[in-house]
Formats: sequence, structure tokens, C-alpha cells
Amino acid sequence: MPVAFRQRVSQYLCSVIVTLAVVSACSRETLAPDRSSEPLHPLLSLTASGYILVSQLDSMSSQALSFGRSLQCPAGKRILGGGVQNANSGVVIQESAPNVNVTGDSWAYTVSRDTTGASVRFTGWAVCADSGLNGYVLIARTDTMASQAVTFGRNLSCAAGKEVVGGGVQNGNHGVVVQETHPLSTGTGWAYTVSRKSGGTTVTFTGRAICADSGIAGYTLVSRPDSMGSQMLSFGRSLVCPVGKSVFSGGVQNANYGLVLQENHPDSTGGTWPYTVSRPSGGSTVSFTGWAICATVT
Repeated sequence: MPVAFRQRVSQYLCSVIVTLAVVSACSRETLAPDRSSEPLHPLLSLTASGYILVSQLDSMSSQALSFGRSLQCPAGKRILGGGVQNANSGVVIQESAPNVNVTGDSWAYTVSRDTTGASVRFTGWAVCADSGLNGYVLIARTDTMASQAVTFGRNLSCAAGKEVVGGGVQNGNHGVVVQETHPLSTGTGWAYTVSRKSGGTTVTFTGRAICADSGIAGYTLVSRPDSMGSQMLSFGRSLVCPVGKSVFSGGVQNANYGLVLQENHPDSTGGTWPYTVSRPSGGSTVSFTGWAICATVT
């Protein structure tokens, strides 16, 4: 074989080898690393898939002062929000908060009243979705209210790069009730205030917030300021999500001592968040703001 021909063949083969090496190197950059020996994890997403509402009708007997219930999400789903639907004057929310433990995700609520009375009925609600929501995390902070204090409030902030999905306060103290619970206007945290009619013992409770990575599909905060006249004992409002979105959670921002949360929950369609605030007697005209967190779900 002539020397010139052998040189051309050699140059061609070298070019092919170099090209294959470059293609092979580029292909390795786009392939996932071998995880055959690692545990499997659910596919993470910025869309809440598998959205579902869980509800349970309950009652409190005439002699009871309080009633509590935890509503469990189905297996493989995470809690987004929840609350209690309660049309009974004098029965108010003592606690309403997410709970995550070894048995799965749930929403816990307690309603209470000052004195016994008629048997009353109410419905607990939980908002759940598949467990693949990206960066999902529950944060909690335990606080105390001193014996002479009648109110206590706390803001819980999500970590940088996350937005709030839901929240509330876990509170086992009869006589201490929820005055306000709502997302911050920035969407980066959750606020709550608990209050009582008079001082007493030092009490402990835990604020909770659910956060996930920013960029949740269709994430929107809906709010509406309202007021209640001086002679009114209660006021209710439903906040409606934009068309095509579903409600995750919500609440009411209320700085008025003596005005507390009677009900706070998703409606049965998943598109609206109703709340009611109430007080035992008339007084001044008061203002407050209802809030709802909405997003696109599948």
C-alpha cells in the first residue's frame, strides 16, 4: 500500500476517533448518574398534582367545652392546608395546624367554647396533594405566653428561595383561641396571633408553616379588606381563587383584640376559602383582611 494512501487512512481514522470521543463526552453530560444503588425518590415538581380535599363531619355534645380532630391525608400525599367549617356562634377555633409524623400528613383542629350549651356540629377539612412538590418542608416554632399576657403573635418565615403554602398554630390550652392566622403579604411566611380574655397561667403553643420551592405553578395570593360594624357580632367572607386555580390554604389578618376566628376552611369545590370572625358583644367598628393561597393543580 502506498505511503501517501496509508497516511490518509490514518488521518481519517484519527478524525473518526476524535469525533466519537467528543460525542461521547457530550452525551455523558446529559445523562443522569447511575443511581441503581440509591433509594428511589418521587419525581419532584412545581405543580401540585393529585389535589384532593378530605372532610369529616363531627359534633360536640351539650356538656363538652371542646372537641378536636385530625384529618389524615391519603397515603403518599402531603398536607397543604386545612381548617374547620363552623356556623355555631360562641364556638371558636382554639387550634388549626398542619401535622407531619410517622403515620403521615394530617391537619389538626380544635374548637372550643366558654360554657356548655346545645350540641353543635361542624366539619373539619384538609387539603392534600401528591408528595412530589419540590422543596416541601414544615417549619415550627414553640413559644409561650406569660401569665399576665392576653395576646401573643409570631411570624414564621420560609427559607430563602421558598414560598409559603399553609400554616397555623397548635394550641392545647382551653381559653386561648386563634385571633388571626394568615400568609404574609410577601408569600414568604405565615403569621398567627392567639389571645384570651384575661391573664392566667403561662401557656405554650407551636406555630407551624408549610413552605415549598418558589415557582409553584400559578401561585397567587388573594386578599380582601373588610370591616364589621359596631353592633355586629360576626362577619363572614369567601375568597375566590382565579379561574383555573385551586385553593391551598387561607385565613384572616386581624389585629382586633376580642375578635376571634370562628371558622376558616376550603369550600367543597376547592376554589374558595371562607372564613368567619366573631366576638361576644358589640363594640367599635373593626377592620381585617381575608387571605387565600391559590395555585394550579392537576
